[in-house]
Amino acid sequence: MECPWCGAYNTEGAAFCDLCLRSFTEESSKAAPDAEAPKDSAPPRIDVGQPLPPGADKPASAGNPKRKWIYVSAGIVLVLVVAGVLGYVFLTGGHRNSNPKKLSVLFLGNSYTSVNDLPTTVSRIAQSLGNTLDFDSATPGGYTLQQHAGDQNTISKIASKMWNAVVFQEQSQVPAVYTETQKAQLIVPYAQMLNSMIHQANPAATTVLYETWGRQNGDSQFASKVPEVGTYAGDQARINATYEQLAASLPATLAPVGKAWALVRQTHPDIQLYQGDGSHPSAAGTYLAACVIYDTLFNDRVNGATALNLDPAQAKILQEAADQTVSPPASQSR
Repeated sequence: MECPWCGAYNTEGAAFCDLCLRSFTEESSKAAPDAEAPKDSAPPRIDVGQPLPPGADKPASAGNPKRKWIYVSAGIVLVLVVAGVLGYVFLTGGHRNSNPKKLSVLFLGNSYTSVNDLPTTVSRIAQSLGNTLDFDSATPGGYTLQQHAGDQNTISKIASKMWNAVVFQEQSQVPAVYTETQKAQLIVPYAQMLNSMIHQANPAATTVLYETWGRQNGDSQFASKVPEVGTYAGDQARINATYEQLAASLPATLAPVGKAWALVRQTHPDIQLYQGDGSHPSAAGTYLAACVIYDTLFNDRVNGATALNLDPAQAKILQEAADQTVSPPASQSR
């Protein structure tokens, strides 16, 4: 027989194990080793039709329906807020303007104003900074202030509404080539006539003189009569002097585009401000003029405005040149 204690084989009927000497009469249940549950035992089975334990029919992560709706609503509100902020930033070119300005401005000039559409360029710059420019213009090619003062279209436009400002420029060459006597006879009286018309339409209006620039390589057409204009520097200096005298005599506000032009030529000669004729503005030249006029009209820095179709790095240089030349106070509104 087999010993229930050690498993040794013993003679049938023996009372003690020959190997371990344990008695065969002890309860066999004590000798049997503890039964171990099978390691691969299946989990308790739940019969089909038997009620499930509470919550067993939902994932552990499932929440209260009401709470879930609150989360969804909060998410929708957040998305709408973010979309609104991004939309505002896009429309204003990245600026938050808490005190937007709206100005009505009339531009009187010639091709130096009409080429590349200077008024629209100023308007788009203003819009990108959160402001609005309502404008009109009269810009026949080659026009002088004398011609504008006697032009019925110009006179009608001045009287058409209460402009906040009227921007005008003289023909591009005469400020540099006229003598002092000629200026007194052919520039000053007509500037005064226009200024008077402007203030009759709106006594609070601002007259803005758009100071232009010298020829790229000097004005060879008049250099024999006025030697100074034979170089760009001399031509620009005479133009600046005429506009400064005129601004003081009216009085009027000066938009120093010519000075900003000279600054860019000196510091960034790689930026081409002229068209091929060495006279009319390129897209960059018009953009620079628009930046100076924006600074002057809105009394605000143009830095950070839209670049329009220019390279952003180049546009920033032109913006900074305009701000440096006009030096308006840093805006507190954006």
